[in-house]
Amino acid sequence: MSKIIGIHQPNYLPWLGYFYKISLCDIFIFHDNVELTKKGYTRRTNIRKGNTDEKVFLTVPLKKHSDFISIKDLEIANQAWQQKHINKLHAAYSKTPFFKEYKIMLEKIYNNKFTSLSKLNVEIIKSIADSLKLKTAFFLSSELPVGGKGNEYNLNLCKHFEATQYASGKGAKNYQDETAFQKQGIEIVYNDLFSFLKAHPYTQHEMTFIPGLSIVDALFNIGSDGVLQLFKNYENS
Repeated sequence: MSKIIGIHQPNYLPWLGYFYKISLCDIFIFHDNVELTKKGYTRRTNIRKGNTDEKVFLTVPLKKHSDFISIKDLEIANQAWQQKHINKLHAAYSKTPFFKEYKIMLEKIYNNKFTSLSKLNVEIIKSIADSLKLKTAFFLSSELPVGGKGNEYNLNLCKHFEATQYASGKGAKNYQDETAFQKQGIEIVYNDLFSFLKAHPYTQHEMTFIPGLSIVDALFNIGSDGVLQLFKNYENS
């Protein structure tokens, strides 16, 4: 019986492809005990900039920290940022069909005033996964009796859950040790949703399509049913 595992850092309001990977998986592991990638998306995401064809970052402010700190130990600097993020989302998406529904969901999460970036991100991701009716089981790497570095760590996590397949974005193909997975009888399943969306864009409120934006862009514009249909279209392409 096949078992598909996905592994990724707990990113802030991740892009659509992050949730497509979750949708493929029986088990999804938040890699929270690895170092923060400064140019990554653990503390930030892209949304549309107002009513323009440009994109802008939403960035969660962090307390001063060591360059080698684990994601799970990152602390949010203050509580003034939530309203700023809501305001930017309102400026860009207030006229979209599903804005009110998902704005309410985000505001409920922000009102919890998380001090841990990882816990905030995990809560957001789980809430969105619930809205998409995904049945994936979630785990934190920091709570599992598994270790290793880089590619070896991911392989060990897959072995821990007796995975038969490992879900991965196409971008990881250049640095992943496919042979090591194959020796353990684990197939790496790649997806390239980014390229598919560039060729088959969803409606972004009658504006120029910008690929790679946060999942909230799709939810505000086409709702959860639209997102799930988009995933099906990709699988059938």
